[in-house]
Amino acid sequence: MFAAFHLVISLVPYSIVLGATGVISFGLISGPLIGFLLGPVYGPVSVLLGSFLATAIDPALAVIGPFTPLATGAGALAAGALRSPRPRLLLVIYVGALVAFLLGPIGSTAAIFLVPHAFGLAILAILTITNAAKGVSDRIVHETDTSSGVLSVFVVSFVAVMLDNAIGNSIASYYFVYIVGADPTAMTGIFLGALFIYPIERVVAAIVITLLYVVVRTAMIRTDLDLLSTRFDDEEQQSEFEHNLDE
Repeated sequence: MFAAFHLVISLVPYSIVLGATGVISFGLISGPLIGFLLGPVYGPVSVLLGSFLATAIDPALAVIGPFTPLATGAGALAAGALRSPRPRLLLVIYVGALVAFLLGPIGSTAAIFLVPHAFGLAILAILTITNAAKGVSDRIVHETDTSSGVLSVFVVSFVAVMLDNAIGNSIASYYFVYIVGADPTAMTGIFLGALFIYPIERVVAAIVITLLYVVVRTAMIRTDLDLLSTRFDDEEQQSEFEHNLDE
């Protein structure tokens, strides 16, 4: 059901892609939203399935060819993992994506493109390394009617869409140069041209995700369909059990 929802939403354009054929769809928004609702396993799986089907239906969505769904799937993974008590490998994935970009064909000439990611990476590092992630995940599930809960949703949404961007652009730098055959100098110009655009695009997307999640979560709490709290409690108990085993 969620894969079908993501498929439909992904067919709606969100923004254009500078210097390339294709569009970024509203799947950028539905991906993290599904991650919030389904968690770090079923969320990404549903989003990947929906994204693959969407790109098959509308090839214009396949901005980086068959690798396009990986970026949206990463956004769902981030939202789902940060909704869980222990986000685990997200920081490694984020750092790996940025390092891969820097080691790529335009990494040395377009390194400044990654500057806005310092904010996303810093937030994720704080959440991952400290105990802040547990408090944030609890507020995301149980306190969406408070300002701190809404802020927590926005922070995680921002990290999710920035990870989506990091994965997508890291792959794009290799894809366009080595597979499409684009000139690295021209690609550098395109990436630098987007430097002051994509952070705004991502902040707007995070705001929309936050508003939608708060509305959906509030409706779930007020009805008998609040399965999220039960799933969260199960994940928390499993996390504590694994933590005790580690000790």
